[in-house]
Amino acid sequence: MKPSLFVAILAAWWPLLALAGCAQKMAPPPYTAEQIRAANPPGTVYRYKVETAGQPMQIRVMEFTSGGSAEKAEVRNRLLDEGGRETTPPSVDRAAWDELRRHGEFPQSALTVHPGTIEVPAGKFEVMVYTVQAPDGDTMRFYFANGYAGPPVLFYKERAGVRLMTSTLIERKSGG
Repeated sequence: MKPSLFVAILAAWWPLLALAGCAQKMAPPPYTAEQIRAANPPGTVYRYKVETAGQPMQIRVMEFTSGGSAEKAEVRNRLLDEGGRETTPPSVDRAAWDELRRHGEFPQSALTVHPGTIEVPAGKFEVMVYTVQAPDGDTMRFYFANGYAGPPVLFYKERAGVRLMTSTLIERKSGG
């Protein structure tokens, strides 16, 4: 089973978990759990182009389903190849809304935040740019849209100036 985008993002910044486990002060995340829930009613769909060094490009589709509740989100995940064919069977992840909120929480000592504007295939967005420096030297940059609460419109991981992974929002459809 392939992980969701949330899980993929977590895996990319796993070295930061060591910092968090050392009683580091955490910076406020870009959104509250309530904002994420309100912005992602059933039927909300995100499509991302995912590029990883040395691997074929993939399309990751995340759909918030009607299985969510006031306490938990339910997200159906699909992974497609460049031609749009499913590469694995779809999976369903369930997580508390607060768990999704914590995906945007980073150790304050490793984080810089500034406003910006970015244009990706899904459109032009006013964003808060979270730049996270991991203890291993990797840099992660998350572009969180100001217009809705959810996963970043762009995320990438670099090592020594070389891009290792990029996830770019190509489409977002509002549900409800």
